[in-house]
Amino acid sequence: MLTIFSTCRRFEGIFGTIQTNALESWTRLEPRPQIIILGDDAGTAEICEELGLTHVPAVATSDLGTPLVSDMFARAQELAEFDTCCFINSDIILLPETGAVVESARARFGSQYLVVGQRHDLAITTVLPFEDGWADELRDRARQRGKLRSEILLDYFIFPTGQFKDLPPFAIGRSAYDNWIVWHAGDIGAAVIDATRVLTVIHQNHDYSHAGGMAAVWEGPEARRAHEMIGHWSRYHAVAHARFMFTDAGQITPARGMKYRMARPRRVASHALRFTRPWRRRLTDFRQTAWSRVRRRLALQVPVPSFFSKAVVVAAGPLASTRAGRVPGYVFGQVVMPSRARLRLGIWAIGRFAVLDRPVVVTWTEGLRVNCWLGNDTSRCLYVGGAFEPNEVAFFAETLDAGMHVVDAGANEGLYSTLASRRVGSGGRVLAIEPSSRERRRLVENLDRNACSNVEVVPVALADVAGESVLHVADAHHGGQNTFGDFVYEAVGHAADETVTTLTLDEVLAERGWERLDVMKADVEGAEVRLLDGASDTLRRLRPVLLLESQDDSLRLQGSSLSELFERLAAHDYAILPFDDATGRPTTLRSATVDDPNIVACPREQLGRLAERGLIDLAVLPAES
Repeated sequence: MLTIFSTCRRFEGIFGTIQTNALESWTRLEPRPQIIILGDDAGTAEICEELGLTHVPAVATSDLGTPLVSDMFARAQELAEFDTCCFINSDIILLPETGAVVESARARFGSQYLVVGQRHDLAITTVLPFEDGWADELRDRARQRGKLRSEILLDYFIFPTGQFKDLPPFAIGRSAYDNWIVWHAGDIGAAVIDATRVLTVIHQNHDYSHAGGMAAVWEGPEARRAHEMIGHWSRYHAVAHARFMFTDAGQITPARGMKYRMARPRRVASHALRFTRPWRRRLTDFRQTAWSRVRRRLALQVPVPSFFSKAVVVAAGPLASTRAGRVPGYVFGQVVMPSRARLRLGIWAIGRFAVLDRPVVVTWTEGLRVNCWLGNDTSRCLYVGGAFEPNEVAFFAETLDAGMHVVDAGANEGLYSTLASRRVGSGGRVLAIEPSSRERRRLVENLDRNACSNVEVVPVALADVAGESVLHVADAHHGGQNTFGDFVYEAVGHAADETVTTLTLDEVLAERGWERLDVMKADVEGAEVRLLDGASDTLRRLRPVLLLESQDDSLRLQGSSLSELFERLAAHDYAILPFDDATGRPTTLRSATVDDPNIVACPREQLGRLAERGLIDLAVLPAES
């Protein structure tokens, strides 16, 4: 039997999602463990009550308010009901094999051992369904698409209750304390066991804004204090310092292999080269400064010589092929055409550095020929990977018929607009709405290239009221991230601001006399709720099928949330269908595995029609979905 203890951050945004996933996975271990959550950040008490966890609100903190590892270990071991404890970070999903690992370690070593292991990083942005087979499917995803991280990053420690006493007052979530715990276990005579081969632990990706960024985690005042408390360089141990290991068959044997043999030599070399650290730091600072200059140049798009641009485009042209159709389990940037992908990536990287003023023409779905500007996110998917949002594009295309009316809100470079133009034909109409002048120029070029005479470009942003607003234009690499709020990803640079006109969708359609709207795709970087608030009459009367981005972090940066988005849709009697990883189709199946921020919102009265056409997987009657 096992006692798990941890502390949680505020249950908001992506952290609310990943922590809920982690805690739910712990409750499903067999036999069910005792789970102790220390700390009282927003939402902690509520989730503990909901899942039946032990909540300890009071925990000692550092001067900066960060919970102390020493107090957490002491309190948890006092409250532990079982003879084995597991300290774990609250973003880690545990799978059912955890119980077998615990039993094997306890049976072999009794009262002195420490089980550690490497983690798999995986992007998970939605609350998991935890239906039958969830663990097998998640394990496969982690091993196939996740990233096995470095042995110096430790996220869980399994040990006999009472083994760790009087730990130094390390701040949780900062560097080095975890490496010291591994050293300390060996120092007191405990057997350190590497469980990487048999225990798949899944770390759900996130940024480190809660801790002040990665610099604070590794080099901030609490991290520096931890290094002072650790003292000697030899006390930094990693998974590779384990004296024992689990084999693939689940047996515990002495640790053998280059990974373990090189652990001490690597540490010795690191210490021997410590005198070079000032120069290495200066070199790092120089590289960062130089890269900042490059990024500023890229953001301003300083032109490069014409002959260089032309040479790169000529080299890229013969490789500009793509794949059409669904790709179940697709993740952004995934390579679905591996042949010559490395060569395409190299050419793309050159384009990224130079920010070419000449596009590469790519043959896309249904014979469309579209411009790709090498170096940005769209070309990374379409030119290098061979597909751009293939599941969403397939649904969008299959939903459209001749004569339909379509709105593409946040049209960007025009992929969806050109596809809509081709599908609805001369009898249909398309509004391509794009406020950014840079993206709008590229949109117009793609429309002209494909003779899309049935598309009208509207140079406004859709919102809840008419007026003006300041659009923050992202750097040239991330043109799809233009937003009225803050950029959701740290890597996105700020290129410029544009004052743009805002209109409601109701006003835009009324000005054009539209009495029909069949489908709307909207990717407006967190302004989705504002868009829906300005489209009340349209949703009530015209009942379009919606293809939306639903990213909680982006929404919160503009004063709304995912729950508000869903509330708006429910108020108009829309059913919400995420894309199922297994099929690549929108679904109401509660057992579906979902790892995609895009959703389809469908008027309930149209669910049966779309299901009959095989466009969605309908699990229940429309009235119950």
